[in-house]
Amino acid sequence: MAENKVVILDSPRGPVEIVSASGFFFPNFGGGMQIDWSAKNCGFGQAVFSYDKESGKIKVDSELMSREFITKVMEKMIQDAIFTDFEELVKEVKSISLEETNTTFNFRPHVLQTPFFSEKSEDGKTVVMRWNLSEERVLNVVFDASKVEEIEADDPYFGMAMHITQNKSFATGFISAEIWQWTLKKKDRKY
Repeated sequence: MAENKVVILDSPRGPVEIVSASGFFFPNFGGGMQIDWSAKNCGFGQAVFSYDKESGKIKVDSELMSREFITKVMEKMIQDAIFTDFEELVKEVKSISLEETNTTFNFRPHVLQTPFFSEKSEDGKTVVMRWNLSEERVLNVVFDASKVEEIEADDPYFGMAMHITQNKSFATGFISAEIWQWTLKKKDRKY
């Protein structure tokens, strides 16, 4: 999309490069935001931001990562964000088969495989899940909800996603899949 902006933090193990940082908001459970991150020489994790009504402060569950580290994660997320006054995303959609979906996803150990988006349709018949393949590419998969086993998790949709990815196939309940490719385009400024 844009040029790769490098965010590095010095650590006792050597330099840690924040490779990705993307977040989503959860309006339920009192509101908040979760940022999923991955970093070279460190691994992956998440930081959950919530609002403490009593103190009026933002609370951060950082999974024991330092304030400095989470600040760098936020920096990476903001650097990769789209500033809508100046930029827009152009989307290209390509339908793919089950085999292409499994190959494209590239199941591998020690990689966070939870979708950044999961939603059951209003009629409860389908579930849509989305995974980031890269900064520019998203895998959008539609499943038959009656055939996707729900397992215990904080969020049942994420539980389904983890079950699918642990089985190393999207075959169970697969209906369709698309790859969404994004291109960042600068807006024409008239002022």
